[in-house]
Amino acid sequence: MRGSSLIQIVQVGFKSLRLHKLRSGLTMLGMIIGVWAVIVLVAIGEGASHDAQEAIKALGAQNVIIRSVKPMSDKVQLQGSDMEWETIYGLKNSDASRISKTVPGVIKVLPVLTQRKNITHGKRDVDCQLIGTYPYYPQFTQSKMVAGTFLNEIEEARKENSCVLTLELAEKLFAGHNPLMEK
Repeated sequence: MRGSSLIQIVQVGFKSLRLHKLRSGLTMLGMIIGVWAVIVLVAIGEGASHDAQEAIKALGAQNVIIRSVKPMSDKVQLQGSDMEWETIYGLKNSDASRISKTVPGVIKVLPVLTQRKNITHGKRDVDCQLIGTYPYYPQFTQSKMVAGTFLNEIEEARKENSCVLTLELAEKLFAGHNPLMEK
């Protein structure tokens, strides 16, 4: 009797589908759209996840940035001078060296000092962010030079005053003429 009741249930189901074609069609359409929506949302999520992972990979999965936070009272008066002030805070080159020597797995450390300053050339004055760094900075940041060269070890050893300008800053300061080798 069980077998015959199962057959009867299936027959009644097909008969109901044939009698109510519109309802059956709309139900199927709803299921198809629902499954399609889930597939699309999962694909979008996977794509966004892939893009985020690629962006992190471009930064370098091994890169860690350690920044110090500037204290509220950041100016300390130097002894013997009423007019000179020096900002003393944060990580020093000795800290970078210590991190390189004591933290396991550290391959290279890049100390960077950033400050906002006004830069002048002739009558032009531009507010920009200065970055004090070392010759291997482009390797860490994957920066590309448009013209000229980046800082090098010889300039570093001689403690020469050198700078690298972004294209935007060069255009603002030099207004169309070539700033290479300017002083």
